[in-house]
Amino acid sequence: MTARESTGEAVTTVFAICGSLGETSANRSALDVVARALVDELGCTVVHDHDLAAIPPLDPDSVDTPVQAVRDFRQHIAGADAVVIAAPEYAGSLAGAVKNALDWVVGSGELSGKPVGILSAGTTGGPFARQVLARTLLWQGALVVAQYGLVAPRTKSNQFGTIVDPQTIEALRGFARAVSASITMGSEERERLSVRVAAGVGASRSEAAPAPIGAIGLRTGSTYCPTCGAVMEVGRVYGDEGLRWLADGKRRPMLLTFTVEAIATNDWAGLPALRCRACRHMELQLED
Repeated sequence: MTARESTGEAVTTVFAICGSLGETSANRSALDVVARALVDELGCTVVHDHDLAAIPPLDPDSVDTPVQAVRDFRQHIAGADAVVIAAPEYAGSLAGAVKNALDWVVGSGELSGKPVGILSAGTTGGPFARQVLARTLLWQGALVVAQYGLVAPRTKSNQFGTIVDPQTIEALRGFARAVSASITMGSEERERLSVRVAAGVGASRSEAAPAPIGAIGLRTGSTYCPTCGAVMEVGRVYGDEGLRWLADGKRRPMLLTFTVEAIATNDWAGLPALRCRACRHMELQLED
């Protein structure tokens, strides 16, 4: 039990994702150092993802009814104060397993506004993996608050693959401290930090979606979903979906569908909207 737990203070939760499926990998070893620092030094609770291999290839027809592994993955992200991802670089890009897992949360939105620390261990420190990972996260509205590239990890590890190099361990602990510190920052300060960190790996919000859910004000007071009754949140439309006009053509909200019939994609992307996080019903208040 940590001191924070014994005093009843709320404990920060960090979800740790390893993009390598191997039982022993440099990225998993690096993530272990980060996790120990988060727990022992910073008093956080770390939840590890051990089922990345159970997440199937993305199937657009199943995003609303995914398998349990996907539901668990989404819930872990939603329940965490921050996320850390260690991902190897393959063939000049991000490892497919972690990219596929992140693709499953594009529509469900758990990463929106979430602080995320990214790292990659490999021969060159995975610069391309970190760049692609940062771009993917920014597109989903996440905030990239820390990044680190571990170069030549075998030279920093013992015969069992455990990282033993003091400078590397301290750098990974510093990465953990940066992730932890970002959680208590104000939203504007965290946004500025994300811009700087993402720029450090060659990614920017200008490459991402027009605006994350919850970025603007559309109405005052609570608006309830007509489908399930949950409170709807304010934001803007973005992604690959299209819109369908209501049959009567009156000035009423329009329901998001997957068929573009009477409005071009470049006409609606970025427009104000209301979205229900419970059933994913979405409405736009537009005039004919």
